Amino acid sequence: MKKLTLKEVYSKYGNVEFEFNSYYKFRFTFRANFGGKGILVDFGGSGDDIYKFEVMSGCKEKLNAIDCEIVLLSVIENGEMVEQYIN
Repeated sequence: MKKLTLKEVYSKYGNVEFEFNSYYKFRFTFRANFGGKGILVDFGGSGDDIYKFEVMSGCKEKLNAIDCEIVLLSVIENGEMVEQYIN
């Protein structure tokens, strides 16, 4: 598995459209399919982050447009994690 830097995350996946998936304990989770890979990204982590943007079921946003700190990004291919960023 390859560990990504934040710069690599935005370079590779910044223009990918992610769909809102869930919210739990100040974390927003979005998911996308890109190039045959599944991508999950978690934003937030603090109570202040929940006021930075509005989401609803089916909401789609490009990674570059989401104004919140990335906590975790996981890229999965053929059932295996191939790339990951952890803040």
